[in-house]
Amino acid sequence: MSIQPSPAYPPTSRPPSRIGPMLSTQQVQMTKAITDSYAVILLVVYAIGAYLGLTVSSGEQPIIPSYLTAVSSLIMIAANISLLTRGLLIRFVELVAFLIVMYIINSNINGWVSAKGFTGSILLVYSFVFCFPVYLLSRRMRLQSFRLALLIVWWLIFLAAALDAAGVLRGASDAFRNAVYPVRNLYIADDRDIALYGAYRPRAFASEPSLVGIWSTVVIVAWYATYRVRTISVHTGIVLAALAAMLFLERSPTILYGVLVVGGCQILNRARTVQAWVKYRSRRIIMAVMMLVLSMVVVVVGLATPAYGPTAFLHEGSAFDRLFAPPLITFRVLGASPAFGIGVATQERLADETIPVLLSTRNDATEVIGNAARITTFVANSFFLHWIYMGLLGGVVALWIYARFLRTLGVMDIAAVAGMTIPMWNTIGGCVTVQCWAMVFIFAAARLQYERQLGDDRLAPAMSGGVPSRQSAPTIHNRFRLFRQRL
Repeated sequence: MSIQPSPAYPPTSRPPSRIGPMLSTQQVQMTKAITDSYAVILLVVYAIGAYLGLTVSSGEQPIIPSYLTAVSSLIMIAANISLLTRGLLIRFVELVAFLIVMYIINSNINGWVSAKGFTGSILLVYSFVFCFPVYLLSRRMRLQSFRLALLIVWWLIFLAAALDAAGVLRGASDAFRNAVYPVRNLYIADDRDIALYGAYRPRAFASEPSLVGIWSTVVIVAWYATYRVRTISVHTGIVLAALAAMLFLERSPTILYGVLVVGGCQILNRARTVQAWVKYRSRRIIMAVMMLVLSMVVVVVGLATPAYGPTAFLHEGSAFDRLFAPPLITFRVLGASPAFGIGVATQERLADETIPVLLSTRNDATEVIGNAARITTFVANSFFLHWIYMGLLGGVVALWIYARFLRTLGVMDIAAVAGMTIPMWNTIGGCVTVQCWAMVFIFAAARLQYERQLGDDRLAPAMSGGVPSRQSAPTIHNRFRLFRQRL
């Protein structure tokens, strides 16, 4: 009697099908594609929400700022709950504790109690909570999907602005703006724009034209920052052409700050690995970018004094608020309150320091000073507002807390993120708002996508699926230990 060989599988089970594994692979790929599609939609809604800044308010008091960004962030958190760590909670507690201490200091030492200071501190925490989830989302997104989402946002803003300028969408844009934005936040100065810039500046559903230029610049330079470009290339030409097209359409000088970010990316990408960047370049580059921005501001402010015969463009509107007034007012504030500034979001305290600056730099100072509501709004620059609000000592401590939060979140290249953020923060006010911190975390997400291409999975793990292991989890201890081993 011959002995039959035993089957490779139990007799009670069915033999494996030839197409079974293939279908399983297809299902996995389809699932990932669907997940990526949802991620693209979430990122687009997140960025458009920051661009529009739609807010639920009760009178003049905002209740849910930038609610489109907040809703998309809640979905991101729910989808990436496994990436939240106890360390992040600790960093949030540190931020809250710091803001409480700053409020107490400014209430007692400086003798200034402000309801706006309290609500401004809450808004800063709110902005962190509803802005950082985009970084968690990017850890699970493919590079191509991340780039696609940013391009979609840029094209939406550009096409809306072009159609608004052509008159096709102008009626719909104005109707939308009148319906959703408070009257006090609406920008209506077409005659002034034509006199200063030579053309109508499209609003494209935003509250003011400058936001069109700012956010189109943010998303296109973030897109560019994901490429490993170390020389002038096709991608460099594309991003410069995009900036030039929007500059021609919008006539917003804030778009020129995007050129600084593009140049910074050229320098940043000279490092071939994350280790080389961290070891040799981070501190030098971030200091160079800061000095470049400050030098440019100082030179322009010098040219803006009446002795040099300034033009109307240098004296009027947003250019004055973003470029010239902020450093001059900051120097006066720090001279009076060098350690802790005037307190978070307490711009009503700026009147005493703003009036002398206006008298020395503007020919229409007397007329402007008579407008009590306008007198405290001459610092539309988040970089300088940071130091005005918190002073030198408080500002340095705040930066340290921000850096600890980003490091715990998993951001390796904090200096590169700061190098991209600082120029763009010079274009927008309200450094505690969702709009400002959405920029920070979009740039952080873009830098993460860049780092993945360097091939070091331990420093920038590709979280395309599943939960990271403890060995590869982005903890401070693991990261410092890795750096010590490689230095």
